[in-house]
Amino acid sequence: MTKRIQYFDIARGIGIICVVLSHTLLDSQRIDGLPFGVAATWIFRICFSFHMPLFFILSGYFMRPNRKFRWRKESDELLATYALSSVAVIILSAIREGINHRSVLDGIRKWVVAAFYGSGAGFSSGTWEVKYPIGATWFLLALFWAHLIISLADKTPMPWMIILVSFLVGYTLGQHIWLPFSLLSGMSASLFVYIGRMIRQADSVTKLQSKSISSLIMWILLILVWFIAIIRFDEFGLATNRLGGHPAWSIAGAIAGTMTVVGISILIDYVPKVSEVLSLIGRGSLALLCIHMVEMNVFPWARMITALDVMFGHRMLWMMFFAIRLIMDLILVICLYHIPVVNAIFFPSLQKELNEPSRSK
Repeated sequence: MTKRIQYFDIARGIGIICVVLSHTLLDSQRIDGLPFGVAATWIFRICFSFHMPLFFILSGYFMRPNRKFRWRKESDELLATYALSSVAVIILSAIREGINHRSVLDGIRKWVVAAFYGSGAGFSSGTWEVKYPIGATWFLLALFWAHLIISLADKTPMPWMIILVSFLVGYTLGQHIWLPFSLLSGMSASLFVYIGRMIRQADSVTKLQSKSISSLIMWILLILVWFIAIIRFDEFGLATNRLGGHPAWSIAGAIAGTMTVVGISILIDYVPKVSEVLSLIGRGSLALLCIHMVEMNVFPWARMITALDVMFGHRMLWMMFFAIRLIMDLILVICLYHIPVVNAIFFPSLQKELNEPSRSK
């Protein structure tokens, strides 16, 4: 069995924590109704500048060129997890609607439509509207499409051209319409997955670790590009194909931010306790993403936020909310890990490690 490189798991751990944190900031503002403070604004910009591209880029980093599309593996890890998470939301929301004496059928219909479109956020272009977003698991559908597109592109003489066209078509159409199952986001995301593969081919991560002048220059350039992208940030969300007013900086910043986080993760790898916790979270990031999506859509956070606002005030609200949400999500992930059969779907890498000793006997 190939040994996992821990600093990539650490990077995933940082990424998924930033996903939960950024959504917490959004939910706090939406329910509380007050603008972000200075610290929250900067944290929001930093998180959204890189967190989802990081997962696409790292996925591409480990995607072998010219390998056949593995329908079974992709379906189990991406489509099955999406379907199970969506079913969980439909069932739990139906129970919630019943408890609150609202229409159960309307609740079911809403989430079936949301699962069908697979949009990470509400979408409206004036002529086309998606009222019900599914939330964070849009990523699973988009990654499935991105992997499929790259596998097909590899069969052509110029795969990079197919990927570029896919990105441009996905991004352009995504400003006007929304196709089911997050297809357009997947078309756009294929660029980031392909870039991840290019980073590996260029051996950029190894160069980042070398003790040389070129490595130092690389670090400085990455941090500088990421910082400029954060400064110029106005909107960036692959969930609905939004690259903001500075698309080139959004893309460059996402790449630079991902590489910087990987570099930071390499340094964290030398700190045993911290690296152990973050790598464990990173290895369970698929399950954590799905759990996070379910609780976002089902749990009565509005009541919790109102209570926290009264207890701690606006400035402390998002911090307390984030701590409670992350702890709850991690506890639920641990519970999910101990559910037979289902855990093999949501924890594919961990399940392989558990099965390895029995194979060697």
